[in-house]
Amino acid sequence: MLPDDHEYWNDYSFYDCPIPLLWTLKLPHVREAWGQAARDGVFRVQRSPVVEQFSVGEDLSICLADVRSHRSEEGFLRKPQMRLLENWARNLKTPGIVALCQPLIVEEGEVEKNLRNYEDQYCRLMNALGKSGHDVVLLTGDVHFGRVASVALTGGQRLIEVISSPMSNLTGLNGIATGTPKAAPERTVVWARDRKVIRELAHGLVDYYKRGRVRRFWDWFRRLRKEEGEFFVPTYQANPLAGYPKRRTAEHFMTVGFSKIPTAEVGLSVDCWLIRERDADGLPKRGFEKPFRAVLKRWNSPDLRKDSRADLAISSQ
Repeated sequence: MLPDDHEYWNDYSFYDCPIPLLWTLKLPHVREAWGQAARDGVFRVQRSPVVEQFSVGEDLSICLADVRSHRSEEGFLRKPQMRLLENWARNLKTPGIVALCQPLIVEEGEVEKNLRNYEDQYCRLMNALGKSGHDVVLLTGDVHFGRVASVALTGGQRLIEVISSPMSNLTGLNGIATGTPKAAPERTVVWARDRKVIRELAHGLVDYYKRGRVRRFWDWFRRLRKEEGEFFVPTYQANPLAGYPKRRTAEHFMTVGFSKIPTAEVGLSVDCWLIRERDADGLPKRGFEKPFRAVLKRWNSPDLRKDSRADLAISSQ
């Protein structure tokens, strides 16, 4: 089980959070005691590795990376563990599955840091994923909304990002921390180490699977509203009388399935289940009208790589 800041405190390992209940973290003895208790839970109970890799036969390679517990001003991972994560991405022989506590298809965090705030390591990880020659699926959460989105990387293969968050929303004053799905950023970028943009990816436009979905006037008044993306988790209206001061993403979880298909490629399916909504059998209702499905490509064949580069050149003109 990978930890995020809720195993510690908001925006761990930093302690300048504006939440009044966390102001005592500015006291060194409070911060040390709180941090030690949290680390005991993560390392002794959850037994979370920093970077762990394993394979499912010759079909999938999986990497779990704790990008929360060892953060500093310099990065979200220490140097040896960052090299492990980069090497895994660069040397994939199959499609990859990577689990991180925060998304990669994001804009920089303003109040709390996300992975994009660490420009150097973010750039290195995105570049490494682009060198892998295979589609990669990212399983992640944290942002208080759920969605599926994808973007083509520098090598032409896709990064498919699956965000599932939250399973439970807070109420009252804490209810202002809710979120709704966002179709942002518009594209991904690659950063040089001197922190100057060196180029936008030729295929860098993010696909949020909007597919011409149009919001109608009366959608704003539905208790449970479908969002603009085909694979965005629905949202609830604000209801201050019930303790929810803001519109919020419906509480949900997602299931992800992989299957081997006759072409020797791997099929991906993602489904969403709404915790507070029930179907006729008393089971959670689906959050998507249909499951998200994709075929994870193996792009390391020289012919496929050549075709991919040609597609990139055409699309960027």
